[in-house]
Amino acid sequence: MSRSRSRRETTEAAVSANGAGPDAGAGRPDPKGAGVTDTPAGAPDPTGMACPLPLDRYPTVVLAHGGGGKFSRMLTEEVFVPAFGSDALGQLHDGAILDVGPERLALSTDTFVIDPPFFPGGNIGSLAVHGTVNDLAMCGARPVALSTGFILEEGFPMADVWAIATAMQAAAAESGVRIVTGDTKVVDRGKGDG
Repeated sequence: MSRSRSRRETTEAAVSANGAGPDAGAGRPDPKGAGVTDTPAGAPDPTGMACPLPLDRYPTVVLAHGGGGKFSRMLTEEVFVPAFGSDALGQLHDGAILDVGPERLALSTDTFVIDPPFFPGGNIGSLAVHGTVNDLAMCGARPVALSTGFILEEGFPMADVWAIATAMQAAAAESGVRIVTGDTKVVDRGKGDG
């Protein structure tokens, strides 16, 4: 099998945040970096919300923002928690416990970017399943279902896609979960690593 640069793959628990109400999707960044706005580009922000992240120090994303350490925590605490206003997100855990009627559900999303995507003992697919199942277990939940998301680069070998998908299914079976839905996007050749 040929190996190319890193591919992104995401799995998430079966409960989805899509269509969370009339305001779903609101809150795009202001193009000048001054805050979060639902207004057209260049119009003043009527909410008065301002991004508390020190944009003068970090005007662009750096690799450390995705590393799970201090910078990831800062990004979450100073951008995502204020922007999304979620008490569950404010707990800064890799998963959330949600009360849905009489039921308590756990939800988690995990994303992986690795190079190479195949390594001794597994690949990005098995890592994605095991990582997400682990996040749910760390919430005290019994994982039952996952969704998967693929961002594939044009020209990526279909044999590798098959190997990743079958590794995901094997990891899911081993973990006692089902993969029940997903999404796939394809980016231009040469754009899958950036």
